[in-house]
Amino acid sequence: MTIRKRIIVQLILIALFASVFLIATVNAIENDSNACFEEYENDPEIFACRGKLPDIMDKEWNNSIKNCWLNLTRMGRSEFDSSFRAISSRDRILNVYLNSDYQDEVDEARIDKIYNIIENYCEEQEGISEVPVVFLWQDDEMWFPEYGHESFERIQNESWLITTRGTVPEIDELSEKIAWTDKLTKVTENVEGLEQYYYDLYGERTVFGFGVHLNGYITVEFNSETPELINESVINDIYQIIDEKAEEEGINDVPVVFRWSEKDIEETEIEATPGFTSIMLVLGLALVIGIRRA
Repeated sequence: MTIRKRIIVQLILIALFASVFLIATVNAIENDSNACFEEYENDPEIFACRGKLPDIMDKEWNNSIKNCWLNLTRMGRSEFDSSFRAISSRDRILNVYLNSDYQDEVDEARIDKIYNIIENYCEEQEGISEVPVVFLWQDDEMWFPEYGHESFERIQNESWLITTRGTVPEIDELSEKIAWTDKLTKVTENVEGLEQYYYDLYGERTVFGFGVHLNGYITVEFNSETPELINESVINDIYQIIDEKAEEEGINDVPVVFRWSEKDIEETEIEATPGFTSIMLVLGLALVIGIRRA
């Protein structure tokens, strides 16, 4: 082999090595970014992440995540795991809260089991695969505030508040607060008749959230972009449906907060470009996070 041919072969090998290294680096970046989503990677409360954010996050996908979360809130805690406390939707990612008393018992296999329940449900109901989820510990002592008239007073100046109904009972003991929220959860899991208010005549979502808040009340969250569809009559009808189910569970004057959804950020689409998908996704998410938290 001549010197020239030897040099050409060496250059080809170097080029091949560089290509393999670049592909491995891009994949590593992509896998790492999906491992625990940029906005949460430095959050000390998060101990596990599953799923991934899609390359395109449009209004349809965002609504699907909200629909999935809303339906998951109606499942009983025992259907997930004995450590399961609550699930919420924030920044287009599902947040799963587990009881911190189980820290020594919850391992990767147990987290995977909880995640599989969520992923299978979201895929079946909304067609979302690899749904993005973060797992956080919840310390009950820290999460449950004072119960009583203060529960409604704390939110009176919030811009998203529409109105309140019912009364939050005066409760001091943590165990009794947990028992109270469990009773409210049972109400939300078994209430019937609210489906007619979930969508308007054109298929637009009108109810974005329905669940139990750790302040000791049930929340009904309306779409802030369709305020013309919500009036006193609608609120009274929804409250009556909830109150009747609550009475069956032995709760009188059930506390309910009616609120607007917090306005979403502009629809964000990040087109996939061969070789640059993960990098563009990181940059796009950084911009989105900055807007939401400003």
